Amino acid sequence: MDQLAPLYSSTDKNRFFHFGDSGRLLSDSEMLAILQRMLSTPELDKLADIALTLLGERLTVTGLEIHTPELGYATGLAGVYHRQLEAPHHTEPQINISYRFARKPGSHEERLLYELHDCIVVPLAHAMRHAQLSRMATKDHLTGLGNRACFDEALQRLISHARRNGSLFGLVVIDMDKFKAINDEYGHQEGDKVLINVAKAINDCLRDTDFAFRFGGDEFCCLIEDADQKAMLCIAQRIRRAMNGYPLLRQHNVSCSIGVSLYRQGDSSDSLFERADMALYQLKEGNFQEVESA
Repeated sequence: MDQLAPLYSSTDKNRFFHFGDSGRLLSDSEMLAILQRMLSTPELDKLADIALTLLGERLTVTGLEIHTPELGYATGLAGVYHRQLEAPHHTEPQINISYRFARKPGSHEERLLYELHDCIVVPLAHAMRHAQLSRMATKDHLTGLGNRACFDEALQRLISHARRNGSLFGLVVIDMDKFKAINDEYGHQEGDKVLINVAKAINDCLRDTDFAFRFGGDEFCCLIEDADQKAMLCIAQRIRRAMNGYPLLRQHNVSCSIGVSLYRQGDSSDSLFERADMALYQLKEGNFQEVESA
């Protein structure tokens, strides 16, 4: 029978093993079955759960922590013993995996862990790379907030959830006042610093379950889960006050106009946004003393 391509092995002195090697605890059929399951999806969360299941079928592993220099991901439960293993040096991105055990493994389990690690580490590295690229595609490069594409996706997800379950959520639209004057007088580099600080101020006012986005230019949006009218107005007022908490924003007398709207059954993304945008426009025109929801 033709010999199949070698796999990386952290237990072998030449760092590789082949199908058909004697002395391994995993049979060829087991290795193939594991590899097939690990190649079933590029999605990190799904693949990490598959890996944890595969490990849990053979070891007392309770959880995983996967890390690259830019990203971390964890799944499962805490353990009483951790064992950290790295990927081969040629793997991109470079990752390490911390295996959490319910108890300290014996020598046989340690050996089996190395063999299982060799089967799952490269697919997990690829999934981490996929997650990093996806994250880059949905983040605004300047502020680190979600970008317009991320906003559109998150809004549609919340609308679908609200239609199924009758839940409420709100939209906050934020527009900087006289931001163009900062760019004109101090230059775009200073304007970028202002936008970065504005993004931080907005994030400071949100819960972990809320989401902030740079919609474009000097316009920002927030999606607020489990919201009501009072909560929306409080968040909007808190964002306006937060601008004074940053020295750079105080220096430039930065202020913003904010419009909010709550989801109503039957709303589309356009109708929800139009109500918040109208409230913002009316505020800029001076028709309201405080932020209102149309």
